[in-house]
Amino acid sequence: PLLMQMTRKMIDAAFEGEAPAPARNPWFRSRWYFAPVLPVIAVELNFQLKEPAEKQAILDQIYRGLSTNSVDIGLLLGIVQTIICLLLLIYFVFRTAREYHLSNLGRALSIFATPLLASFFLLAGYSFKWIWLMHAGGWLISLTMILSFLYMLRYPDFFLAMKREIQQERYARTQLTGLDIPSLLDRLRQLMEEQKLFLDPDLRLSDLAEELNVTSHQLSRILNENFSQNFNAFLNTYRIKEAQSMLLRETDRTILSIAYDVGFNTKSAFNDQFSRITGKTPAAFRKEKVKG
Repeated sequence: PLLMQMTRKMIDAAFEGEAPAPARNPWFRSRWYFAPVLPVIAVELNFQLKEPAEKQAILDQIYRGLSTNSVDIGLLLGIVQTIICLLLLIYFVFRTAREYHLSNLGRALSIFATPLLASFFLLAGYSFKWIWLMHAGGWLISLTMILSFLYMLRYPDFFLAMKREIQQERYARTQLTGLDIPSLLDRLRQLMEEQKLFLDPDLRLSDLAEELNVTSHQLSRILNENFSQNFNAFLNTYRIKEAQSMLLRETDRTILSIAYDVGFNTKSAFNDQFSRITGKTPAAFRKEKVKG
């Protein structure tokens, strides 16, 4: 529960109090997950206040099989609560990272992997009284402490970097506020498919943005969100599509002349992009299609 509180505070700070959708989930923001902590603490205090001989008798009973005594119930409750909290945290981090395109999703999730595995080991070992599995869970908890320390040494700015990424993504999203995106996309398709601006080898991001009456940053964002491409990849997609048509339609023309006509400045750049997009060289593409 404390780890969940810490994560929630960090995310609230990153979003300046306006938490993302995953963090607004009532399961994540509820304080009821602290409730099971109280009986667990009560059980632990009650156990510690007993006489040594009585403690030993309880421990012997725990290792023999499950019972309804308070120690068994308290320990199982604590383990189950830990697993639930860790699963909620993994869900939250995964959703937030996907929604805000965080670059270190794997690293963020790895923080919870070892303690979650340790908790499952403890739950299984304790439920079935497999002593070796209980010991393995205990060793993993110790390993978690060591790995956490080493992790902070290796990535001291990990959480700050995540906060910066979230804030940058939020800022980028605010740049599109108030824009009529569907109309801009229609206009963009018209410029590319009807006017074929991509044929201009000197076409820049700022030129296309000016045609759309938006800023370069806004256009870059639109391309990224709607086509999952940057400006160069977006242009090259249209150029290669046009080149494919010309290679088949104008079979008497050289590949180099077609490369220049569709907006490439060098044959090597054309060949590289053509192969990347179609999986074939221009010559192989023409030969295969003409034969067919």
